[in-house]
Amino acid sequence: MNKSNQRCKRCNGCFCELFSKLRKGTIVQLAVGPNFIEPGDEEEFQFISFDEKTCCVTLRDTDNNVVIFNCERLVAVEIGTGIA
Repeated sequence: MNKSNQRCKRCNGCFCELFSKLRKGTIVQLAVGPNFIEPGDEEEFQFISFDEKTCCVTLRDTDNNVVIFNCERLVAVEIGTGIA
């Protein structure tokens, strides 16, 4: 079994592969299941890294706080161009 197949078996979720290929510094907005972020409450995050072993996505918010999400729990991702 190659590394690609191992990653797919470890991190199940359509966004896990997306984050494994995302460029550092990319701006994203997230919805974490089962609760969606309400319109007007969206927060932008800057992508820092993705850990294939733990399925954790590390992001930075607009207040410079580091936030960690499990890619398997995300229900929506919007990819943008810059933090406001």
